[in-house]
Amino acid sequence: MTDVQILEKVKRFLKERGTKYNIESLKYLGIKENEKLIDGTLVAMHIVSYDIESDAADGKTFFISLDANTDKFIYLVTPNRIIDIDE
Repeated sequence: MTDVQILEKVKRFLKERGTKYNIESLKYLGIKENEKLIDGTLVAMHIVSYDIESDAADGKTFFISLDANTDKFIYLVTPNRIIDIDE
């Protein structure tokens, strides 16, 4: 997938979950090679960042990672934790 396609996929993901975010903050940050998953597996992953819009988390940057080989979502990274994403 291209960076534009990755961003569109993330937009759909956020919309489906009702996430309020600053659309202008959505950025494709590139591919990280050989990133270790929680289970110890090494993968290449696309990284996307965005800022949440809410009273509790205004201006906080969150990250979403997608497997670069399968384009499946892997993790949602918040300022406080890492969430394993099951599609």
